Amino acid sequence: MTLPAVIFWILLFGSLYRGGPMLLNMVFIAMSFGTLSVIPPAVTGGITVLPESICAAAFVGRLLLNRNAYAWMLDATLRFQKMGILALFMLIALVGAVFLPTLFAGVPVIPFRPAGAVVLTSALHASTANITQSAYLLLSALMVLAFAYASRGAQFQRQLLRAMLYGAITVVLTGVADLVTQKAGLAALLVPFRNATYTLNIDDTILGTQRIVGLMPEASSYGPLCVSFAALVLTLRPFYPTITQRRLCMFLAAALALLGWLSTSSTAILCLGVLGCIYVADWVRRTLNASALGRSSLNVELFIGILIITGVLVFVMFDPSVFETIEALLNKMIFQKTGSSSFAVRQQWNHVAWQAMLDTDGAGFGVGGSRSSNGVIAVFSNTGILGGLVYCAFLLQAFLRPSGGMPWNAGMISALKLVLLVPLASNVLTSTSPDFGLFIATVIGTITGLSLSRMPIRFDNAPAAHRASQPPLAPEGPPLQSPARSST
Repeated sequence: MTLPAVIFWILLFGSLYRGGPMLLNMVFIAMSFGTLSVIPPAVTGGITVLPESICAAAFVGRLLLNRNAYAWMLDATLRFQKMGILALFMLIALVGAVFLPTLFAGVPVIPFRPAGAVVLTSALHASTANITQSAYLLLSALMVLAFAYASRGAQFQRQLLRAMLYGAITVVLTGVADLVTQKAGLAALLVPFRNATYTLNIDDTILGTQRIVGLMPEASSYGPLCVSFAALVLTLRPFYPTITQRRLCMFLAAALALLGWLSTSSTAILCLGVLGCIYVADWVRRTLNASALGRSSLNVELFIGILIITGVLVFVMFDPSVFETIEALLNKMIFQKTGSSSFAVRQQWNHVAWQAMLDTDGAGFGVGGSRSSNGVIAVFSNTGILGGLVYCAFLLQAFLRPSGGMPWNAGMISALKLVLLVPLASNVLTSTSPDFGLFIATVIGTITGLSLSRMPIRFDNAPAAHRASQPPLAPEGPPLQSPARSST
């Protein structure tokens, strides 16, 4: 076990012992460590166990010690207006993972865990991938339920905003560490963080420049993570209680966007385009809503945006080579992407997965039966047409969640719905399995919890219209500190 893994376990047990928000912070911090196996692969049979999976399991497990939480989550899975659609999707996915690989054995697929370095088509059969991928998907679903329950409490909402900041800071620090060690020739310092058993593309270069990957397996994992956290802190910035935190959000959003660009991931670049669109949409939302948070900074944001665009144009006028470099990068990563070998390989994965779904008459071949490189194809091919339609209904329900009649909650829900577009765009472009991941799980869970909440978060920087509409907050203990108490 590497030293970083030992430190992780010490922190985890410490957070479990102390309770409070430390475990929640670790959930978001752990998302940056996508190459660290915290259990020696020799013990797990070559399966990489990531810090984020352990933290999520610990978070859910600790919450389930609360009898009220357990009862609420169980009731929510039985009600379609709460989490019943997600429960139905999980039922379809898990049952399919058990029976479909055997029922349709022999169908040509691309295995999740290939026997050699080259990924070749093989016959469908039941494998450990069905178990591991189903476990990841189940954990993501449980995190949706856990955050839906916990986010109804005002104190948890405060802790959640801070945890998101810690997560964004960690993404920046890991990216800077990768960049500095590359330039200084000290890449060996990060080796203890990179003991995952799957293939790590950490030395890729493009146009002669090595790509920034942070502590993720490849640039296409790190770049979208940067942009997702950038969307989170940028869009939720008005909801932070102090001006220092709001300024930190702006700095982190800029740093994350820059690191996302430096990853030179085509997915990250496209996600940056989505981020720009949602920022404009959020700016318009705050402009049209007289009681929205963040209205006081609208003119300043517009001025800064115009200033940045003008500065870039002036800089390009004096040094056209910069524009030529950017144009070459965009051509290489986006417009000429279809001619690359990696694109051809991923298209083959998608073709084989989709054809396997057709060969099973639309029933699918089970979670973990075959890899793909497109989130939509992954869901429909792994869980079948029925599972794919139910999954789409689950996502649609998240976007249609009502605000619950509370102005503050309405603003948070609207902001989080915009944030959700960025990781979903990344998921559609690159996902190899139907698992939507912990980032999306926390956002959808929070949207659901806020929608069902009867107790809005309340900070001193809320507009007078919001403060007047909010009832006094009831006394509330830390939701993760005492299992015997409810977070509502």
